Amino acid sequence: VELSAQQLLDCSRSYGTDGCHSGFPQNAFEYLVDTGNGLSIASDYHFTGFNATCRKHVSTCTINRYSVGIDDYDNLYGSSDDTDMVAQVAKQPVTALIDGNAPEFLRYKGGIYKGPCKDDQATPYLAVLIVGYGSENGQDYWIIKNSAGTSWGEQGYMRLQRGNHGLPLGRCGVNGFVYFPVK
Repeated sequence: VELSAQQLLDCSRSYGTDGCHSGFPQNAFEYLVDTGNGLSIASDYHFTGFNATCRKHVSTCTINRYSVGIDDYDNLYGSSDDTDMVAQVAKQPVTALIDGNAPEFLRYKGGIYKGPCKDDQATPYLAVLIVGYGSENGQDYWIIKNSAGTSWGEQGYMRLQRGNHGLPLGRCGVNGFVYFPVK
C-alpha cells in the first residue's frame, strides 16, 4: 500500500517541516504520533508536486477511508556496521538521510551506485526510503526509493552500495540518520 506523501507535506508544517522545501523525518514522525490521524493511501490523497492546504478534514470522508498510523518512531544513528539496519529493513522500510547532491547521483540511471558523494554526513539533505537490499556479483546494495519520480534512476529507485568500505557511515552516509515507525 502506497501512503500519501502529499498529505505529509501538506499537514506537518507546524512540526518543523517545510513542505516540498525541507524538513527532517523525525519531524514528520512526530506529527504522525501526536495527531494520531495516520496517513491516507496515495490514491485518496494524490501527490501534486507542490505545497497545498492540508486536506485531512475533508467532509467527503474519502480521505480517511483508509489510514495507517504509528504509535512512535525509533532510530539507528551513526553505525558503521549495517547489521541492525539490515534486520530493520527486513521487517519494514526505513527512512534515511543521505547526501545526494553530487551531479552523478542526480543523473543516476542504473546499476549499483558507488559514489561520488560526501560520506561524512556533514550535510545530509535528502530523505529517501530504504525498501530492501540485495547482492549482485558479490556486491551488496540497498534499494532506495527517491522522491524524484519514475524518470530518475531505475523507475524512481536506486541500488546504493551497502557496507562501510572504509567509510564511517557507509556510502553517501546512508547509515548516519535512519528512522522507522513503531506500531
